Parts: sequence; structure tokens; C-alpha cells
Amino acid sequence: MVCLILGFENRSTLEQIKKYPNLSVFIENFKHVEQPLRSQSEIAERTNSNLSKTLFYNQEDHSMQPIITIGAQCSVDLTKRTIKNGKFYLIRTDSFYGVRALFNQSDGGLLLQCKNKEYPDEKISKSKTDSLEVLGYVYAWTNMDPW
Repeated sequence: MVCLILGFENRSTLEQIKKYPNLSVFIENFKHVEQPLRSQSEIAERTNSNLSKTLFYNQEDHSMQPIITIGAQCSVDLTKRTIKNGKFYLIRTDSFYGVRALFNQSDGGLLLQCKNKEYPDEKISKSKTDSLEVLGYVYAWTNMDPW
């Protein structure tokens, strides 16, 4: 049994689909209705992020796929730099600038994790954590998947 918690917009769409005998008839009769997209300020507010201190970064590689795809626009709150295990951050080292999931390690070091298993995770020892700059917390991203 699958249990879904749906927002108002999703419930409304499901109710519209139920009015038709099958999905094909729904699709045939579907008419696009302009709906406002969530604004940047609404997204920042919902995530408790600071829009006035948001940097927009475009994902440049496949390292965070399938979660963040290449070309995705990432919203980065520059005021949130305290590491919460498993959250995504825009980071910079001597040889890298990009997004990673960060994890504090018991020895005081950090684990920099990619979501694409073709990219190796990186461990930064406690003595070398000063060479890593956490620019901010990635609180939202928009993936594009061209047909």
C-alpha cells in the first residue's frame, strides 16, 4: 500500500483526472492553464533561507546526479555555512568549486560525498579542513531534462 501526502494543487489535479473514464481521455481534453510558479522569495521563505544573500550556481558536472543534474540552477544561501550532515553545500578547495553533500566525521574531518557513484567521495582530514571553504547551503535547485 502506498500512502501519499498531497498538497492542495496535487489533490485538485487528481480530482480533475477522476472526472474522465481513463487517462487517455483526460490527456485528449487537457487544456493548459497558466499557474504561477513558486517565486524565489517563496522558496527561500519555505526553506528558512535568506534570499538577499542567495547566490545562484549552475551545476557544471554529473557528480550530483541523479539528484542535481548538469545545468541545474542551484540556490545557495551564503549565510548558512554550519554543516548539517547530508545537506548539500557549495564548496571551494584549491582544486574544486562545486556542490557536495557534507558529513562531519568522528575524527573531526569531513566527508565530501557525490551522489553519482562514478565520482569518488573525498575525505578531508581535520588538519586540512581549513583548506575547504563552505560558501553556503544549497536550499533549492531546478533540474532540466531536455526531451
